[in-house]
Amino acid sequence: MLQAVTARTNQSYNSYQSNQKEPLFLKQQNSSLIAVYSKTAELMQEIFASGDELFDVEKLRHCVEEIIEVSQCDQIFPLFLGFISLNYSTYEHSTNVAFLSAILGQKLSFELDKMRGLVFAALTHDLGKLHIDAAILDKPTLLEEDEFEQVKMHSRYGTQILIRNGVDDLSILHGVLYHHERLDGSGYPEGLKGRRIPKYARIIGMCDVFDALTTRRTFRRNYSSFEALIYMKRELLSQLDRELVNVFITLHRRSHHETYR
Repeated sequence: MLQAVTARTNQSYNSYQSNQKEPLFLKQQNSSLIAVYSKTAELMQEIFASGDELFDVEKLRHCVEEIIEVSQCDQIFPLFLGFISLNYSTYEHSTNVAFLSAILGQKLSFELDKMRGLVFAALTHDLGKLHIDAAILDKPTLLEEDEFEQVKMHSRYGTQILIRNGVDDLSILHGVLYHHERLDGSGYPEGLKGRRIPKYARIIGMCDVFDALTTRRTFRRNYSSFEALIYMKRELLSQLDRELVNVFITLHRRSHHETYR
């Protein structure tokens, strides 16, 4: 499976690279980024494919360390957007949200311990979908109300899974539990408002939205990264943290490469 993930990642990157004239140091950064991304996506694919809620936490923590290391590159945002797949899968979405959260954490000058907690929570934020019927998760059309109510349980299920695996850091558990809360109180599971929503959850929630918008779904086309940010700024600002959205917009503006997502 690792070969398949790596091959697909390399294919996306080669398409991106053919449109770029990169200096050597950026090519080296890309090589490291692709290796870490492929390894992390492979691990997440194994976890979701197994259906087993018990997993090797240390392997996840090792991936977290590598994600933090590669996310320190100044050009990480355009490089990352340049090669990831537009097609949706839960394991790639989890990987994408972890990388995006790491990029945001770096720009917010998070200390190492906070970075570790943030990225771990982001990587595991959708683990609760192990307990959601695959027919619902893979449904090619919009969900019915009762189906959506089942999906909404995944944040609670995910928190329970982490506890069963010995994770007891409340910042991580709350990041997973509350990543679908929204500033205006329209989110779930508890309808928290404003600053009552923990910082990790606000970051993961925004990265979750951004990745969802820029990924193809059977019921809609994907947004470009620029279109997604405009939509988030205009339509979702009452729900998302304004500071975090503005950081993403600044990152996009500072990109020296045209992004192809």
